Amino acid sequence: MDDYHAVFLQESTKFLHKTKMMTRPQPNLQLEPLDKLLEWTAIAIAALTFFLALFYYSKLPEIIPIHFNGSGAADGFGHKSWIWTMPSIALLSLLLMLWVARIPHKFNYTIKVTEANAQVLYRTAARMIRGMNVILMLIFCYLCYTVIGVARAQITGLNKVIMFGLLLGLVVLTIGNYIQMSRIK
Repeated sequence: MDDYHAVFLQESTKFLHKTKMMTRPQPNLQLEPLDKLLEWTAIAIAALTFFLALFYYSKLPEIIPIHFNGSGAADGFGHKSWIWTMPSIALLSLLLMLWVARIPHKFNYTIKVTEANAQVLYRTAARMIRGMNVILMLIFCYLCYTVIGVARAQITGLNKVIMFGLLLGLVVLTIGNYIQMSRIK
């Protein structure tokens, strides 16, 4: 390594240590009952989404709705194999969110992370991710249920109130988490 790169590496390391990016405390979190409940609830809802698709697949017509407009009416259609899209995306999202909840020390925080507040911040942030995971799984499950119901002519479309409530839940959870973290010293 030439002198230029050696100096650059040395200065970069000093900067990272000075900004505490390399010395942030590691999480030492055990899953509490609420954390376990949130994770298992998300897993159960994702499994229900797969079960819905599996149970109703043979009962679906060849063409099913795959998109809904702003008023909740189906306006895009595709082959019934598209029913596997929601459970597949749900599974990928579930796995990603379960992994993300285990690395809260990598998150950006609006307050300084110290040895004194790290574990509380990490637990709060990880719990928010777990709560978001449950809401996301509910969204995917509801969308799968709606596609099946519309395809089988049992319901007329996407219920905007339910979707709005689920999306509002994500917003409220995020804002509530921000407020809770801003009170941590």
